[in-house]
Amino acid sequence: MPEDILNALLQYAREKNRVCPLPIVWNDLWKLLPNRKKKEKGWNPPPPLILAAWQGTTDDEKSERLEIHIRYAEKNGAIDIVDKFIRNIPEDSWLHRRQN
Repeated sequence: MPEDILNALLQYAREKNRVCPLPIVWNDLWKLLPNRKKKEKGWNPPPPLILAAWQGTTDDEKSERLEIHIRYAEKNGAIDIVDKFIRNIPEDSWLHRRQN
């Protein structure tokens, strides 16, 4: 069952050319992840690509980091909370890929 939620949420996060939540919302999502740990170099799971990283990373890198957060939530028993949070993010609080 959590696997179904995981796959549906990953698909939802990519629909409508979504990349990732905008920085403040994404940081709130990251704070929901259980068992976050500071390591010698960085965090597990890694933090969202915000602040200076926002400008220095591609849409693909941001999208991949969001996927890491979603998969981490599933592995740590928080997929239901993260699913509800993500599905309640207003569309204007998402970064979207530009249409060419």
